[in-house]
Amino acid sequence: MGELNAADRQHFFAYVARAMRFVVVDFARRRNAEKRGGGSEHIAIDENVAGVLVDRGDEILRVHEGLEDLRRVDEDLVRLVEMRYFAGLQVQEIAQALDISERTVERQWQKARAILFASLA
Repeated sequence: MGELNAADRQHFFAYVARAMRFVVVDFARRRNAEKRGGGSEHIAIDENVAGVLVDRGDEILRVHEGLEDLRRVDEDLVRLVEMRYFAGLQVQEIAQALDISERTVERQWQKARAILFASLA
């Protein structure tokens, strides 16, 4: 089987990050719909993500909603937030997936966070 080219990698990581976003959001919605500690079983998807899901479900939902506003400003920033916040990719992994520099990822991450923070305030 052949190796993925750059465009295929970008699409793959963008698709996976977007899918992860909706998995995490659905989980947070279900969790918020239940009574706190209502006999639900804790399922650890990933060490980092699991703690976030349990402790910050409301934040996850607010970020998800904020991404719709961010989409009107810059679709690339939404993709980056999905990869970083929802899929848990590191700066280096995002840079490789999108074929951009790590510094560009860091700058775009700061910009996305500022826009999201303003829209969520």
